[in-house]
Amino acid sequence: MKPVRGVNMGKKKKLFCTLVALALAVSAAACQQSGLTTNTAGETGTYVASDRIVIPVTKIRNINPATSTDEDIYQMTKLVYSSLIRLGDTMEPVGELASSWEYNGSGGIDFTLNSGILWSDGSAFSADDVAFTVRVLKAAGENSPYASKAANISDVVVHSDTELTIELKDPSDTSIADFSFPVFCESQFSGTGEFLDNTDQPLLGTGPYKIESVSLNRTIELTANEHSFSGVPSNTVTLKVMPVENLYPGLVSSGELSIMIMDDFNREEVSGDKSLKVTPFTGNEFETLGLSCSGGCSDRRVRQAVCRAVDRDEIIASAYYGSGTKSDDLYFPGYLGTQTTNDIAPDQEAARALLNQAGYTDRDADGYVEDEQGSVLELTLVTSSENESRRMAAQIIMHQLAAVGIRVDITEVSAESLSREVYSGSYDMFIAGWSIEESFDMRMFYHSGYGNPAGYADPEADRLLDRMFSGISADEMKTSVTDLKKILAEDVPYLCLCYKTYAAVTSVDFEGLIASRFNDYYYGCEDWNVKFFKKSETQEDTDDGEDPEQE
Repeated sequence: MKPVRGVNMGKKKKLFCTLVALALAVSAAACQQSGLTTNTAGETGTYVASDRIVIPVTKIRNINPATSTDEDIYQMTKLVYSSLIRLGDTMEPVGELASSWEYNGSGGIDFTLNSGILWSDGSAFSADDVAFTVRVLKAAGENSPYASKAANISDVVVHSDTELTIELKDPSDTSIADFSFPVFCESQFSGTGEFLDNTDQPLLGTGPYKIESVSLNRTIELTANEHSFSGVPSNTVTLKVMPVENLYPGLVSSGELSIMIMDDFNREEVSGDKSLKVTPFTGNEFETLGLSCSGGCSDRRVRQAVCRAVDRDEIIASAYYGSGTKSDDLYFPGYLGTQTTNDIAPDQEAARALLNQAGYTDRDADGYVEDEQGSVLELTLVTSSENESRRMAAQIIMHQLAAVGIRVDITEVSAESLSREVYSGSYDMFIAGWSIEESFDMRMFYHSGYGNPAGYADPEADRLLDRMFSGISADEMKTSVTDLKKILAEDVPYLCLCYKTYAAVTSVDFEGLIASRFNDYYYGCEDWNVKFFKKSETQEDTDDGEDPEQE
């Protein structure tokens, strides 16, 4: 095409660019004045905060906390009901319905309740409701997820609306953490039988939310409890049944779901998605390398050498996908506010020195240490053939121990057989994992009278473990744990490979502090909200209409 005579094409192009820039500036100014913005897709509109939090659940079969075995209902319970005490972020007891408590020396605990607490229908809460709850849980028996918490209660004596005594079957075997069960309203039902028969009728609670409506295997709608003593939420919560869990990340990213919890080690499906925000928190499951206190690991110095040779950071990164946090021992990291030092750091020279002290040196220069009779230090290790993370951890440990002269023979067994093999004492080492209840009764791992899998025995450790469940105060409990941890740091019957970290996954437009805990996924959710982009009416009209004619 020939240029139009008399027109400078360079000037025409410059004029066109100037007009476009001016138009964009005017458009931006107009958007600013009207509160409009432009998203990453180039669409014009506004970000609007939604106060409806949508949480996916896999099933809703029974909403009665006393009998429901659904994990999702257990987590919902924390939003609707209150307990005598709750557990803080280091598992320390904190008063909730109870303002104070004291072991009375006569086989019971005297509780004083906070006054002025109301149920979600406005009726008054009293000590009679606590007594009713205990009757409900004991009548439910082993069908209740709180059976172990109520098992040691023999009776509840009510003294007044705010005072009661819980009498114990065995005062020397109790934990204040056992009183973190939800408390129910006595006046809503005619008795324990009618209460336990209910599976779908909303129950009254004293928590921040109340159950507005229920549709089994579809949704549960929670709204603010205006009578809550802990503060009134600014949002609503919808528990929505969505059985196909692998769809959750995409639905969180699109805004259809507000938050999801992941408890798998492998999180590849969300790790690279820039539209998602991942907040890790420590779970109640741990993975450990057990060191049998008989056989090849009977010498404490050998156990210490093994611990010095093992690099847990490498194991967590390679075998557990980075989804773990270290702990000094099998106790929850920072349990009761005790310090987690992680002093057991990999040090091959220190490991070799410990082996030398135990009488093991490389006498024939073949790379492996031998005792005075020339026998190679060879340790047997058993783990599950069906758990990829444990299998990989076993291989890493085998190579790490070989670097200091210890030969390892790995045996893999079925998941069903692993527990039997671990407790048989037939192996020098094992890699296994456990899930721990809120009371953190660790006698099953460390007490000589409980058949612990490492075959560990220490009289002072036994005494301290028993003392923790003898009705001592919170400060005395912390002191006992601290003293016990010093003993365990020397004896090392286990090397905790990691405490599993879970993840709260939200969209990047999620607003609010996520403070999830393994026993309370949605802790602090009362002010959560989610922003979503709403296109302007002009943008919507353009999208709905035909494309403008192109010249």
